[in-house]
Amino acid sequence: ASGAPEALWNNQTLAPQIKAVLDQGGIDVFGMTYHGDYPGLQGYLDWIGYALVNNPGIEIQIGIPWGSYPGSLTHEEYASGWRASHNGVWHDFIDTLRDIFPGTTILCNPYGTAGADLREAFGRGALPEVSSVIGSASSALHTDQLGHAGDILKELAQLTYFASLYGLDPTGLPYTPEGYTTDLKAMAKSIVSEHRVRFEGAAPVPAMSPWVAALLVSLLLLAGCGILQQRQRVLRGG
Repeated sequence: ASGAPEALWNNQTLAPQIKAVLDQGGIDVFGMTYHGDYPGLQGYLDWIGYALVNNPGIEIQIGIPWGSYPGSLTHEEYASGWRASHNGVWHDFIDTLRDIFPGTTILCNPYGTAGADLREAFGRGALPEVSSVIGSASSALHTDQLGHAGDILKELAQLTYFASLYGLDPTGLPYTPEGYTTDLKAMAKSIVSEHRVRFEGAAPVPAMSPWVAALLVSLLLLAGCGILQQRQRVLRGG
């Protein structure tokens, strides 16, 4: 709940840090999530309005996470309930924000779909890596009754988030989650492609050519080296 937009806006420590980044300008994408403790528009209105001041062309991405309390629901109840919420009231929520900010691109990042898709696959017996809904991170979808993610859900959710954030095909990435026979990269591509077609009126996520994948990895490595060098300077007092 502390990561909900309204909670962050009211956080006396974190809000100034986020605003300081936005104040610099040149920000391409601003992402937010959702938590039921803050169901209204206010936090989103505050942050989007603030972000637009120095970043007039910024793209907004908002994602709703997978469902809570997975152990209290059957496979079908869990997946269908999440889909009904996401496809209905959540996208109505997104559309409301688009009406309020008509000149701003506001997209839904469908990373929460990973929870529904994996639960359905487990219910069909098509997820050999998973032995239970709730249990250890290495062998379950969730680690507790609240619904925190097990390892496989984290992997699929991050691949889905990446594909949505950058509009790239995760199947072309040199990174492959280890220890899974299920093709999580293909699942992530399917989630994002179907979402783009259904809700954004856009073409499916295009395939990533090998040279684009290599370039992306190079850029990520360079960025990582820059962050490491900056951290080393900070640790040295420089």
